[in-house]
Amino acid sequence: MAFKWPVSWGKATMEPRTRQLTVNRRLRTKPLSAVDRGILVLFVLLGMLLPWAAGCGRVSTELVSRECGVAITMPVPPTYEPSTFVVEGETLTNHQSRALLDGITYGFVCTPAPGLMDGKSPQELLDSMKQGWLIDGDNRLVTEHAVALQGHRGLELVMTKKASGETIRNRGFMFANAAINISVIGSAADVARPVADHFLDSLRLQN
Repeated sequence: MAFKWPVSWGKATMEPRTRQLTVNRRLRTKPLSAVDRGILVLFVLLGMLLPWAAGCGRVSTELVSRECGVAITMPVPPTYEPSTFVVEGETLTNHQSRALLDGITYGFVCTPAPGLMDGKSPQELLDSMKQGWLIDGDNRLVTEHAVALQGHRGLELVMTKKASGETIRNRGFMFANAAINISVIGSAADVARPVADHFLDSLRLQN
């Protein structure tokens, strides 16, 4: 089946029971590669997700994602809530974990997507990642800079949500068969605190 990348996107909605992402399309389209499809699903979703409370203690938890081959230290035990998304008939799964502590939301999203990097340069992947984070139109870019994870290039954006005024600090990486996104959501001061740095820097590859 030929996948299409819409030139203009309509409103994206998440169905509460099936948790499927439905995107209304309009205007002209051009072919959507497997790379773009995976990036779009992950990062459009990120802009739509709302924080939810998780954990009742203050004991940090090592979260290991076997689906994506990474691990991260969550500040408190997280809530795990996977979501299934359908794009042009193909189903992808986001493995989502969130934790809330002292009014700050810490998020981890792993999306297995075989062939994610096929035919794409690192810069093209980073550009697609940025587009996906901003595509819903509700986020305003504040800063961006390159990051790295054990030799893998990544991207970090700081954005503000126009409606709520919350600040989102997102860091993402693309691997051969998966996309990873980690985030800290709170006030501008919250996302700049050392605890936010510690969470983002705790992401590591599993051997």
